[in-house]
Amino acid sequence: MLISIAVFELKCTLKRPLFWLVMLILFALSFGAMISDSVQIGGAIGNVHRNSPFVIFQFHLILSIIALFITTTFVGSTALRADAAAKRNSRVRQKRTQARCRHDPFPCLLARSK
Repeated sequence: MLISIAVFELKCTLKRPLFWLVMLILFALSFGAMISDSVQIGGAIGNVHRNSPFVIFQFHLILSIIALFITTTFVGSTALRADAAAKRNSRVRQKRTQARCRHDPFPCLLARSK
């Protein structure tokens, strides 16, 4: 069950253009910061080597903070999709209940108690 849900969410995420745009931006930002002095993440490097622990930590920290905010958009879109599906299902259930209540009021009382 959990695997099928994860596969479904992965398929939905990979179909969204926002996901690919974000991945492209993060890749370009990190790639540009490593090969060029024009792109700097977290401040000036100066005489510090690019593979020093401090610079690597700073890159990871800043890109993690950016990714944290980006993750919120993906989770939010999943929650909105689930909420819309729940509203759609409740409307269908409500219409079925109303149709049953016209003929026999007893099932209607049972449906309202759930």
